[in-house]
Amino acid sequence: MKMKDLNEKYGDDDFGIGNRGSELDNDERDMGEPYEQVGPQARTMGNIGGGGIKTRDGGSVEVTADQALFLQNFIGRGIAALYPTFGIKPAYGNDPDAMEKANRILATKQGLELALSKGPK
Repeated sequence: MKMKDLNEKYGDDDFGIGNRGSELDNDERDMGEPYEQVGPQARTMGNIGGGGIKTRDGGSVEVTADQALFLQNFIGRGIAALYPTFGIKPAYGNDPDAMEKANRILATKQGLELALSKGPK
């Protein structure tokens, strides 16, 4: 059977399966709630002289420009510097699971305050 025969029989791209499997079309399933990462917010606050950084748990932490610049150290792989602070033991050097866990902790009010306690006032 050729593709054009299937198209004639079932329509353009249904192929008789109906609505089965449509839940798999959602690429963002099981990814958790979206949130704005701390790094981009810190970059903005560093440029405008400080302000509030929103956390994924609904809180907000006021930071000075110096604190915002300090937080920028943890963008990307720099987050590894916070592993001991957050009690994370990575399986290997650039463990992506450890990086994700650290970023999620940093994005909470408690995690952000803990990171800020290590930097400038």
